[in-house]
Amino acid sequence: MHKSAMQHHSREAHRGDIKPYQCQQCLKSFSSNHQLLQHIRIHTGEKPYKCSYCDRRFKQLSHVQQHTRLHTGERPYKCHLPECNRAFIQLSNLQQHLRNHESQVERAKNRPYVCNTCGKCRHDSRSDACRNNDFAR
Repeated sequence: MHKSAMQHHSREAHRGDIKPYQCQQCLKSFSSNHQLLQHIRIHTGEKPYKCSYCDRRFKQLSHVQQHTRLHTGERPYKCHLPECNRAFIQLSNLQQHLRNHESQVERAKNRPYVCNTCGKCRHDSRSDACRNNDFAR
């Protein structure tokens, strides 16, 4: 399940769940003390996590870990499609990339004519997409 779908599920299915940890500044409630402590940093501005490569600081450990990949070049989230070599720092960027692949496949289904010279797709063979007009179905 995608993160956003899980968040939606949590909001809708568990509305009545007890959240005993409450922020004293804004009265927002949380189901764990850890979540409350992370939230309090919004009010205090505390950024306890520092990048070991530069001076940037972060409120959450996961954010500094993600940022560090900019320095190291690590891209752990790789596209699984054989014709694609893309890799990403963030899982959400890979997920968006995969959605782009899916939409390209859908667009190609609606464009049955492909130019034999340049590979461009069009709705009909009379399109001027390619100077050679060498389209095949």
